Amino acid sequence: MTGELLTVEGVCDLLGVSKRTVHGWTSARTIPCRRIPGTRRIIFIENELRQWIDAGGNLPLEVIEQPHDGLIVRVKEAVAA
Repeated sequence: MTGELLTVEGVCDLLGVSKRTVHGWTSARTIPCRRIPGTRRIIFIENELRQWIDAGGNLPLEVIEQPHDGLIVRVKEAVAA
């Protein structure tokens, strides 16, 4: 995990959308994000988010959800042919 961390508010400012919109995307697992284990707090890695933005929000995402490790929604790595 590298890059600056953003909060929901930071993502709202960056994208010009409401908190409700960002929370909807995180609930639907359609935006790269991380949930801090044991909390409801969501953070975003700026580099990963910008990659998603540059692709128009159309990147395949991988969802990793573990009870004690929180939630990870990240850009799926391309498999070399």
